[in-house]
Amino acid sequence: MENHEKSYRIIPGDPITFMCGSPQGLIIQRGIWGIREGTQTTTTIPSRKLLGTKPFSLLIRKSRCVVPVNALVVESKAGCKLIRVLGHRIIGLAGVVKTTRRFGSQKHEVTLLGVESPDILQSVQTIGPAFLTLSQSRKWVSPLDLTKVFEYTDRGSGLWFDYFDVSQDYTDQLVVGAADLRPLGLSAAQIAQRERELRALSIKSLRQNRTGK
Repeated sequence: MENHEKSYRIIPGDPITFMCGSPQGLIIQRGIWGIREGTQTTTTIPSRKLLGTKPFSLLIRKSRCVVPVNALVVESKAGCKLIRVLGHRIIGLAGVVKTTRRFGSQKHEVTLLGVESPDILQSVQTIGPAFLTLSQSRKWVSPLDLTKVFEYTDRGSGLWFDYFDVSQDYTDQLVVGAADLRPLGLSAAQIAQRERELRALSIKSLRQNRTGK
């Protein structure tokens, strides 16, 4: 946890790097966080409006993108949960990009799809659900053609999320530092033990998926 970036929350109007599909493949662009509709800045779009019942089973098309983040916080009545991927520093979240042209230049505005519990979580518990197996996705898509990666999201079974309780103060701050996202009630040794246990479970799950037992 100590190696994460210093701040996690992005404020509307901040610059952001994102990946977007193109005829040439996946490209990296710079844009502004928050799509402006009239005078209102939108930072999330309800995913069910765009994607129906399978929010993360999508193609990255012209108006869609992937925003790389290193942590995700889910708010609920029970408190805040910090979500990260075991063994990985970056999570790719689906988003929407709006491109406007003025005086020969382009401006990109980015927003995430609204992230709700049914979108990516089966349940918030100590042992998290599986999500997008990187090793399997390489069999389905070429590393040079990642524009279809989200089409296969719900087929994956080996990339495990881990969940930590974090301070409710997260919801009251514009910028959140690493100290604010320290797991509540867990020491560094306990976190390391959880990672070992979860890694063993993910390996066991992969073996079961491959053998059918």
